[in-house]
Amino acid sequence: MEKRGDVVILNILVQNPFMRSGGAENRIRTLLQALVKRPDIDEVHFMFSGPEAHHQVEAGGKFHYWQIRKNHTKSVTENILRDYDIDVVQLHNNQIIGVEGIKLAQEKGIPTVWLMHDFWCVCHQRFLTKVWEADFTDLCYEINPQKCLDCVGAYNYLCTKREREVVQNCDVGIVPSERIRNIFYNVDFMKDKMIIVKPWIDLSLFKPIPEKAKKPYQVLYASGNFIPHKGINVLLRAWELVNRRLPEANLIAIGDQRSLRETVDLSKKLKLQNINLIQRVEQDKLKEIYYESALTIFPSIWEETIGLVWIESLAVGTPVICSATGSIPELLKEGGEMFEPRNHVELASTILDLLLSPSKRAKLAVAGNRYVHSEFRPERAADDFTKIYYRLEGENYEKNIKEKIEE
Repeated sequence: MEKRGDVVILNILVQNPFMRSGGAENRIRTLLQALVKRPDIDEVHFMFSGPEAHHQVEAGGKFHYWQIRKNHTKSVTENILRDYDIDVVQLHNNQIIGVEGIKLAQEKGIPTVWLMHDFWCVCHQRFLTKVWEADFTDLCYEINPQKCLDCVGAYNYLCTKREREVVQNCDVGIVPSERIRNIFYNVDFMKDKMIIVKPWIDLSLFKPIPEKAKKPYQVLYASGNFIPHKGINVLLRAWELVNRRLPEANLIAIGDQRSLRETVDLSKKLKLQNINLIQRVEQDKLKEIYYESALTIFPSIWEETIGLVWIESLAVGTPVICSATGSIPELLKEGGEMFEPRNHVELASTILDLLLSPSKRAKLAVAGNRYVHSEFRPERAADDFTKIYYRLEGENYEKNIKEKIEE
């Protein structure tokens, strides 16, 4: 901890397995960009894996990007901790690049923070375990050693058990809702360390585009992929019913290659009309599709921790229909409607109701946009995180003083 005039300033190291254009990674960058604007944060370092080592400095020396090889995690982390006087180390996700760095920081007595990633609520033992079967089987929240061993295999069980122990030793765990905190509480994970910090998005990017025309019968699915747990199959079955009543409606579904063949096959089997399956698009293009659409559908069938899609949609002024799962009932207060997960009949009815009611959509759009700008600002999140950092660093300072006195 260092003082500059009357302001105490902190240096933060954030570690994540990779940096790509996914929802979680964009959210991390948005938070870090908000942090570096604060006078009480001196430097933010962001470490992620890549094909070659690279160090890039931005924002007048306040923002450091560290691209490293995975097997160099420990050595690079040690150098950063030493050379930049890091006060707090924060882990996003739970893969090896972050876990090794967090363990090293813990050994050196540096406070550590874990920010959960969406997929931990599917399986507490392995990233994305059994998620491909989510459309056909119940999700498992049980920590049963033998059951987990049978499910993920001996090697993965051993690896994730070690990672779990490191994460468990973090000083603070951050989750987006009471619902998710209770899930971890019930399996005795970081029981008294969990803090709720509401999600945030880049509101400088996701905002209305009034010069762009709305398409009154266009519906958007933009959950990033077509794997079953995101509810694409539920939406396709609902779209069959929408087609019968409103044949002029069109559906744009954005995803990647995962389960694309199965999605195409189901759409053909159901003889769906006016459906366009497209590959991932850049954020600027996605923003335009959000805005021109009449509705955005988020039909997930698993425990969604956040589901950034619906927040981004509301930010640009497009109302949403979301399944009532995970954090969504707790977080979605304005701008949308919910339906029972997996209930494609209820989903189809809600889609038709809103498509045929422009005035209702307009009211939802206004309320949702106002709500997002009030509740999901990155500056608010940066303030929440900074308060956590100061609390941890203060406790660490008091602990060090006490140890010196005892010596």
